[in-house]
Amino acid sequence: MHRAKSLSAKTVLPPHGGDLAWARAAFPFAPGPWVDLSTGINPWRYPAGMDPAAWSRLPSPAALAALVAAARRYYRISPESAVVPVAGVELAIRLLPRFLKRKGPVSIVGPTYSSHADAWRQAGHDVRIVARAEEIAADCELCVVVSPNNPDGRLTARDIVAASAAALSRKGGYLIADRSFADVEAVPDALPPSQGLIELRSFGKFFGLPGLRLGFVIGPEQAVGPLARALGAWPLNAAALAIGTQAFADEDWQCATRAKLRAAGEDLRALLQRYGTVLGGTDLFHLLLVEEAPALFSHLGARGVLARIFDYDQRWIRFGLPSDQVGCARLEACLEEFSENRR
Repeated sequence: MHRAKSLSAKTVLPPHGGDLAWARAAFPFAPGPWVDLSTGINPWRYPAGMDPAAWSRLPSPAALAALVAAARRYYRISPESAVVPVAGVELAIRLLPRFLKRKGPVSIVGPTYSSHADAWRQAGHDVRIVARAEEIAADCELCVVVSPNNPDGRLTARDIVAASAAALSRKGGYLIADRSFADVEAVPDALPPSQGLIELRSFGKFFGLPGLRLGFVIGPEQAVGPLARALGAWPLNAAALAIGTQAFADEDWQCATRAKLRAAGEDLRALLQRYGTVLGGTDLFHLLLVEEAPALFSHLGARGVLARIFDYDQRWIRFGLPSDQVGCARLEACLEEFSENRR
């Protein structure tokens, strides 16, 4: 018998998915092993390999250059744009407010990934949440757009991103396009270059290696160059350099993985639709609209299934992909039981 523990109004949720230590403390009687569906990360990681001897050497300038060249090919980045490798997109989100050095309010198309608003507020900016990129306030020199959006998968069209970036550029500002989940697209091209556009790309989500901590900041040299110089000669560890270069070149794995994720995403969507309204998502996650999402979250947690809920809407709960049929079956059983109890 499961001993469910409902979340109280004072429960502090972890800022990111994947925190199984928090889940085990919050639901101490949950059966294991945990089924972690709280992230939007590919559960079938790239079969990475590297020479163990690389750990005994400092990351070389040649290896860093090889990674950047591989990223340029993979993302089809224009020669006009500078590329800065960073130890994960989260680091870039936290550092950009310090390097762009713009004053005034920041518009963020939301609701979206909370780290963006948190980073700009910590840097002293007034943050304004807007529904669309076209609604950037006249006194804003900076805007953040996440596309595909986290958690609902909403896309902002490339022409709208380009037009908004151009408008901000005329004021000396920038549009930051966080495209961390864009790698699931058939052609994961970077956005066309613009003097007012900075693009963020994540390696770990599609390649299933978030622990590697690898991401890229793409944009005009005057905007992203200071970040590169501040990070210095060794912005990444040897594994990130070697594995990133290898994975970017493996087109067969990429093609097969996109097909696998597409099929798994469709299966997850079909399952969730039986228990609520699927508001959107990507091939890596789906957002479900249900009444009492915190109650469902607690119900799942007590049964060893971790999902993701959001403080800005009590009806939203997001699910990543189960890694196997056992995980799918446990999720389905939990959803069915919750539904039965509400009838």
